[in-house]
This record gives sequence, C-alpha cells and structure tokens, in this order.
Amino acid sequence: MRFYYGWLVVGGSLAVTLVYGVFFAFGVFFTPLRSEFGWSNAETSAAFSVHAGAYVASAMLMGKLTDAYGPKLPLGVGGLLMGLGLVLSSLTANLLQFYFFYGLVTSLGVGAVFIPTHSTVVRWFVKRRGAALSVVTVGAGLGAILIPPAVERLIALYGWREAFVVCGVLVWSLMLVGIVLIKNPSREALEAHGELSEEAGNIREASPPESLSLGAALRTKAFWLILSTYLLFFTSTFIPLVHVVPFAIASGIQPLTAAGALSVFGVSSIFGRLTIGPLSDRIGRVRALVICLALLTGSIISLVGVKNAFALYLSAAVFGYAFGGFIPQMPAIIGDFFGSKSIGVVYGVFEGLAYGIGIGIGPVLGGYLIDVTGGYREAFLAGGLITFSALLSIALTRPPRKHRPPTGSG
Repeated sequence: MRFYYGWLVVGGSLAVTLVYGVFFAFGVFFTPLRSEFGWSNAETSAAFSVHAGAYVASAMLMGKLTDAYGPKLPLGVGGLLMGLGLVLSSLTANLLQFYFFYGLVTSLGVGAVFIPTHSTVVRWFVKRRGAALSVVTVGAGLGAILIPPAVERLIALYGWREAFVVCGVLVWSLMLVGIVLIKNPSREALEAHGELSEEAGNIREASPPESLSLGAALRTKAFWLILSTYLLFFTSTFIPLVHVVPFAIASGIQPLTAAGALSVFGVSSIFGRLTIGPLSDRIGRVRALVICLALLTGSIISLVGVKNAFALYLSAAVFGYAFGGFIPQMPAIIGDFFGSKSIGVVYGVFEGLAYGIGIGIGPVLGGYLIDVTGGYREAFLAGGLITFSALLSIALTRPPRKHRPPTGSG
C-alpha cells in the first residue's frame, strides 16, 4: 500500500481548520462579557465587525506569504497572532482592549486558517481536488459543532478569562500540527501520487506554465464573475444564519427547539462538504455550484412558510447541505481556472473580499428589512433573490481562454 504524503497534508489542514470553531464560540463569550462590563449588545457585537475588517487584510497577507515562502511561515505567523490575541483577551479590562485583542490581533491571524491550507491542498491535488478539499473543509464544520459547547462548559466551570486562555493554547497546538505536516509538493511527489493531468504535464512545483498571476487573473471576466458569485453567496446566506433562530421563536417555536436548527445546519453541512466535493470532480465545478445555489435559493425562500419545528429543521438541513457543499468549491475552481502559481494571493483576495464584505452586508440588510417591515418574510425573500443572482453569475462563468481546467472542472 503506497503512502501518500498529500493525504497527510489534508489531515494537517483539517486539524488547522478546526481552529475556526473558536470564532463560532463568540456568542458563548457574548453574555459573560456584556454582564461583567455592562456593554450594550451593539458595543459587544462590534468586536465581530472589527474581525470582518481585519480578516480582509489577513486573507490577502497570508495568501501573499504562502505564494512567496510556502505554507509554514503564514501558519506560524497566523497561529502566533491568533493564540496571542485570545490569551490577551483574557486580560480585557475595557471595550477598546477587547476590540484590539479579539477583534484585531486575533483576527489578523485568521487568514492562516484557510488560505495556506486550502491553497496548498490545491497544489497537491489535480484530479481529486474537490474530494481533498471537501475533507479539509470538514474541519471548520466540526469546529463549529464541537468547540462552542466545550467553551460554554469551560466558562461555566472556570470563567470566561480562563476559557480564552484555553482557546489560545488550542490554537497554538493545532497550528503547530499544521506547521509540521503541511508543505508544498514537488513534481516527483505529484507523479508518485498520480495527480499529474495532461494540463499539469510540464509543471514545476505544481505550477503549470499557464498559471495566472493576480494581475492577469484580475483582467479576466471569470475572476469577476466568480468573485460576484461568492460575494452574493455570503451576503445572502448570512441573512438566515443570523436571523433564523429569532424568526423561529417569533413564529411560536420553543427557544431550545429553534436553536436546534443551527445544529441541524452544522451536521448537514458536513455531509454537503463530503459529498459535493467528490461530485464536482466528476460533473464539473460550475455544475456543482449551480446545484448548491439552486438548493440554497429554495431553502431560504422556504423559510417564509415555516410554521413548525419539522419544517424549520427540513429547511435548515437542505440549507446546511448546500452551504457545506458550496464551501470547498471556492479554492477548487480558483485552482482550476487560474492555476496554482499564485493561488495563495488570488484565493486570499476572493476569500477576504467575498467573506469580509458579505458578512458585513447580509446580517445588516436582513435586520433592516425586518425592522422596516415588522416581519421576516421580506428578509428571507431578499436572501433567496440574492442567492439566485449568484446562481446566474456562476452559470455565465467560463474558464479564461489561455487556461483550461482539468477534465470535470466545469
């Protein structure tokens, strides 16, 4: 049985992406911080807005470092910043300190969770790119399920300051795993793994000659259509992600049952990541994205008619499955369309702008429509319409003329 170092890289990347569960635990820290310091909801929530802005810069920086020096340096720098920010958050004495420690320092390292790991996996895999990335992205889903409850127990037993320290140490530990295991492939390694396709036949360090730089990628129509797709995706999906539990409670569903919709979302998103990724290797990245966006459009709009827990959980399950299946396709389609030479910085721009701007717009837009109309119908209809716009955008996308993706990439 042959030993594949590439799959060891996948394992290390999965471990690193578990770290993102720390940010899903923000809501667990929310009440203890607000209660101790007397901050308002808006003041406490603003730390996550600072995070979104810092993440844009972090993703681009980590992408550039990955392309220039390989994945180990950004993993080290990002891990150090994340862990340090979390440990320093345990010393918070006022609101500005919390914004600096958690919102800025911690968030500047977050780009190292996805950019070096995903871009390195893209370099290791050509034929099985979707399958490999689907495994890696499961880490973020597992982190979202496992870490928040663990943090809640730590806070209940020892306090929020101690919980921040434990989170910081966890980040340092998992990032160290990534530093040890994750590295760029050589041509010889790819040949041994059977990952060289006709497209990559003349590559050096997994970079086909037709790989595009960031500047060249920016001059293609495909770049802007894919960026629009992902910006619209994050904008639309964060409307239900933020507002579905309050909507369910307002509809007469018990609070604990309503909150369970997020657990259903998390579990189904893992199945989506594990199944849609391999499927995209066979039917093409664009077709897989169209399927996911069609399911997302239907599931978001279906929330308008939710009256009971069964309907809520069904919508959450379809939404989570499609959301999870969509996530691994971003680095995969970028690698297919633009090559791997500058995958770090190109992916960093996509991830930073689409995620940073999308999560800044979506929840606020949803909240505004809810405030203006006094209900959730228009917010969810807007989310569905935005998702359908993303579907149209990706359906129009074709590879740049000078760079054709591997067979099965769209």
